[in-house]
Amino acid sequence: MEVLKLEKVSKFYTSKTSVVMGLSNVNLSFSVGEFVAITGESGSGKSTLAHILGGIIPYESGELYINGSPTSHYDASDWERYRRDLISFISQSYGVLVGNTVLENVEAALRFGGLDKDETRKRALEILKEVDLLHIKSRKAGKLSSGQKQRLSIARALAKPSRILIADEPTGNLDAENSEKIIELLHKASKDRLVIIITHEFSEVENYATRRIILSDASVVTDAPINQGKEKESSADVTEARKTPHTGVKKASKDKKSLAPYVTKLTVKSRPVFSAIICIFLAITSLITFVFLGTFTVSLDDSNTKIYDSSAFLNGDSSRLVVLKNDGTAFTESDFNNMLDVSYVKDAEEWGSIYDTNYYYREDLDYRTQQVIEEGKNNNSYGSSEFFVVDVVTFLYDGLYMSTVPKVGRDIIEDGRAPVGMYEVLSADPEHKVGDKVTVHIRNRNNWVQGSYITLNLTVVGTTDYGHGLYFSDKMANFIDTSCFFTEPGDVLFIPYKEGVFEIAQSKDEITEFNETDVFFPGNEADNPRDIGNKKYFNQFEQGTISLKYTAIFNCNNKKVYVVHENVYDAYMPQKYSNQATVHIKDYSYTDRVIADLTEKGYTVFSPFRLGAVTEDEELSSERTVTLAICLAAFALTTVLQLILLKAMFNSISIHYKLMSNIGLTSHVAYWSIGLMFLIYTLISEVIGFGIVLILNAIGLKYVVDIFKYLDVGTIIVLILVHFAICTISFLSVRKSVKKQVFATEKADEDLDFTQMEEVEAND
Repeated sequence: MEVLKLEKVSKFYTSKTSVVMGLSNVNLSFSVGEFVAITGESGSGKSTLAHILGGIIPYESGELYINGSPTSHYDASDWERYRRDLISFISQSYGVLVGNTVLENVEAALRFGGLDKDETRKRALEILKEVDLLHIKSRKAGKLSSGQKQRLSIARALAKPSRILIADEPTGNLDAENSEKIIELLHKASKDRLVIIITHEFSEVENYATRRIILSDASVVTDAPINQGKEKESSADVTEARKTPHTGVKKASKDKKSLAPYVTKLTVKSRPVFSAIICIFLAITSLITFVFLGTFTVSLDDSNTKIYDSSAFLNGDSSRLVVLKNDGTAFTESDFNNMLDVSYVKDAEEWGSIYDTNYYYREDLDYRTQQVIEEGKNNNSYGSSEFFVVDVVTFLYDGLYMSTVPKVGRDIIEDGRAPVGMYEVLSADPEHKVGDKVTVHIRNRNNWVQGSYITLNLTVVGTTDYGHGLYFSDKMANFIDTSCFFTEPGDVLFIPYKEGVFEIAQSKDEITEFNETDVFFPGNEADNPRDIGNKKYFNQFEQGTISLKYTAIFNCNNKKVYVVHENVYDAYMPQKYSNQATVHIKDYSYTDRVIADLTEKGYTVFSPFRLGAVTEDEELSSERTVTLAICLAAFALTTVLQLILLKAMFNSISIHYKLMSNIGLTSHVAYWSIGLMFLIYTLISEVIGFGIVLILNAIGLKYVVDIFKYLDVGTIIVLILVHFAICTISFLSVRKSVKKQVFATEKADEDLDFTQMEEVEAND
């Protein structure tokens, strides 16, 4: 049965300066059952003929017929199917997959040929036993002797269900004993196949060959049958030989997707060091991507490059968020539970409005007091000048802001109780204990007249280890809130008086007690509250129904402030509720996420720090611009280097795929395999890279921690996808390289050097 036929086939090798004839007008035909020996001097065209017959290199002119069908119209995929289904090729340099085991080498040819996994293992073991390699089936092919490698190459060719077996100098590197074994195996295979052997030593095959072809100067000079009287095939044998050698065995799907995982596993297993290097390299690029793009993302927030303006909110704490209820109603426990349920919220405070009022309680740290002599006028001796010894308070540190007991989702009081009265506090200062007295100065620089402050002697009624400083009562918060935010200019305000705890700051008026029927207002008649608003409590003063002790001490947004007994304060001062809460977040970097979550819950939320950061600091802004540029440049450079280095590192894998293509691997399977390999490497590297980031974050490396806090889950996923996209581009580049080196349809300029290919793979 004729399976191959060449009509006037020619092959040329070209270079920039010359053209060399590889084959010239060759006419030959071959049938199943033949054992053909092709001989000739070096350079006569023997290997060229073998490679053309094997579909490894193209021919320039003429026609090659396969099973009677012309091939001049074949594209790359047609030749791949031809090599996969009809050809087994044995090279002088063995062409084995040196990084895989003996068994895996044979199984690869069978799997590429379409056999399923179970049938592959069974058939491979049978063939290895036949060539006496079964006992070393688990040994790496690279560790075999020359004779064993050549027998493995033949075993692989014999195992493959192909009709044509081409052996190019199969005994060139073997001793006489091994050479004879190889020739006997090939002769045995010719009973049901076409076997073509290229050899320099015709004497080795002289007693076995059924036909001899001699080439000289790229042309056929002899084509003669030999040994025709020996072991001629019967008609039945030829008929049987027309079948695929393994007709009837269970075939597996040749779909590229089903074979790709197998090829990937085969490739990765053959190159453990290479795989480890690739994963480490990609893990490094993943880490670099996180660092530079993470820094770039963090630097996009320009709030830290601006100078804070405290005219709207005195307290510009970057971790502070102001929360308002859209319906204006009072905050409830349910509201605070909603706030605390939000990720990254540290605590919540009901009286957010007092958080812009400073307090000072640590002498020589928050404030300093010294006595000075001033000249003034005594209200009881009009017109006379007197000298007074007064305490002058200098405020040193404005970092403490008033707040009530925060909501943190648990009881934070260690000893005592929460403050209830206006002159009670909960202390987080470790030097305080329940019952201690503490002097506190309070001032609001934005809303009170410049220099005005209140001095109170407060009682510690509870202690806590949460936070720092002092926490005030709701009653005190109501007073601070009402005094400066909830009244119109011109209103009169009261301060509750309590013996021993209240002092008048920056006033030389004495506090004078009056009986219930006395009504007295210090200062000029213009200061008389009866001329300011006619409020009902002033009428009650005139009627003598209120016992009071009072004096004007400062103007607060054009309000007159008076000191009264607590019962008067409780009866007549407006009892407000807070409609402005404050939440503290664990770090400023979480601002956007917390605002988004609270807004989704129905609150209006804003950051005072961002509202006040309006004036650009040129130096900080310039540094930020430089940081952004460096991050982008470093990321771009890393991307380019990754593409270049990956392509260079994967050059060796092209050799591996070339060897597999010669035993039946198709380009589609190869591309899917490379893609799957990149996917595995990328996922492993990203797990390693992100794992390193998590470890660095866990041990508290500040630079990583600062980046990590800014990146929410969505941003992290984006960074991972960016790295994945770069790896995908790298895959496309490697795929293109493999296509060019392994599955190119261009005409080759020289014969394939299998020896060099195997050496490269062995050194990988």
